[in-house]
Amino acid sequence: AYKFQGDSGETRLHDILWSVSRTGTITPVGLVEPVQLSGATVTRVSLHNYGLAKKMGITVPCKVLMVRRGGVIPNVEKVLEGRGKSLSAPKKCPSCGTAVELRDDFLYCKNPKKCLVSKIGELDHFVKVVGMDGFGEKLLTKLYENGLVQTPADFYRLQAVDMLHFERMGKVLAEKLVRQVQSMRVLPLDLFLQALGIEGVGKQVAKLLAHHFGALEKIRALKEQDLIDVHSIGEKVAHAILPAGYDLSIAI
Repeated sequence: AYKFQGDSGETRLHDILWSVSRTGTITPVGLVEPVQLSGATVTRVSLHNYGLAKKMGITVPCKVLMVRRGGVIPNVEKVLEGRGKSLSAPKKCPSCGTAVELRDDFLYCKNPKKCLVSKIGELDHFVKVVGMDGFGEKLLTKLYENGLVQTPADFYRLQAVDMLHFERMGKVLAEKLVRQVQSMRVLPLDLFLQALGIEGVGKQVAKLLAHHFGALEKIRALKEQDLIDVHSIGEKVAHAILPAGYDLSIAI
């Protein structure tokens, strides 16, 4: 289907923020002077990854041409004038201070399993996919920092009394949240796989895995080649699915 390319506009990129994803990927985000694109005022734009931003010649500051692709996503098309400081990668994760590493143009936090922003992103992804309402970022942060929910499986061990000391958390709300979690103890296999946040396992791949193998026990027993043999499952996705770090103990 053809997507409307959207309006283009010139603006000035004046600073860079570094955003940490739930997988530990660290992405440069450009802060730009307000520019009108397809009826919206844009003040920030993702630069996709460190390697691409460097290849484009991003400097701080610089003059850029932007397009709101499909009328939705702001995108830097090219650098029109770059006379500022060359883009340099942070040496430490902006969230946890752990050292970073560069792999295939992407920057990664070396310790995403202990990185606060990454962990909250992982938990947020899980609750959104399975449809647990009421677990916003602030509550997820409190649950994580208090040691109550470190992995998605911990939601199912949560009790109302655990949350009563939180600000603005009464008994009625706490019990409602716990009941909601328990009502989702049994999940369709494809929804569960998608909710784990495994790199490359989105909605379609999760459905493919569930249809092809049918049971979680079979997926847990797979070898990498078993996955690669499935049409449209490549080596990268197969390699991401296999690590034992994913907690698959939630009842399906």
